Amino acid sequence: IANNFQIVKEVINQYIKTIKQLTNQDMDTKIQHKIFELIDKPERIECLIELKNIWGFFQSYIVKKYLKPQIEKVAKRYDLEFEIDNAFLECQDISTGFHFWKPEWNFSLYIATYDRDWSYFYLGLKYKNSKPDNQIIGKLNCFTKDPTSNYPYGWSYLMDDETNYTKWNDNLLLDIVKKSENGELSTFMTNIEQQIKIIMDEITSFENIIL
Repeated sequence: IANNFQIVKEVINQYIKTIKQLTNQDMDTKIQHKIFELIDKPERIECLIELKNIWGFFQSYIVKKYLKPQIEKVAKRYDLEFEIDNAFLECQDISTGFHFWKPEWNFSLYIATYDRDWSYFYLGLKYKNSKPDNQIIGKLNCFTKDPTSNYPYGWSYLMDDETNYTKWNDNLLLDIVKKSENGELSTFMTNIEQQIKIIMDEITSFENIIL
């Protein structure tokens, strides 16, 4: 019943989860204890610690093997050039991302993280060569935030739904791998492609937009 009401749905899901935890019905907790019992050997714990130490490198592996081809696929669909920041490919702890553009543009469509821990993703039309005196032009309808000297047409946070900002986490990585194996775009890239289409439609429908 609450499928069309995301906030209500999220509250109900949290309520159900809390009830299960308070009544010891939390399946996640049961599974965790079983896993802990299986791992409870010195040599297995040592392996787990080693895996933990290389997790950042494994994230980078997933980005390069699975996400990069999806970014390329979206670029081809819209006849766009693309470039991925090296820091993004290496999953470094800095604000970073990737961008699309056409050769004749002075701007690029930049998708990036807002915080060092990749807590938020946002997108906007960014000057290719950022300078303090870059002109603020005016907000496009496709963006929710006001223009800045770097993003003269405005910018928007990338949203998973009406209430959640897109965040980099293990579920996002798993979705990228699963969807790739089925030849599909991940939820992350599908979201970005939808935004690109909206932006491109607005760009092409107004002759006074100078890119």
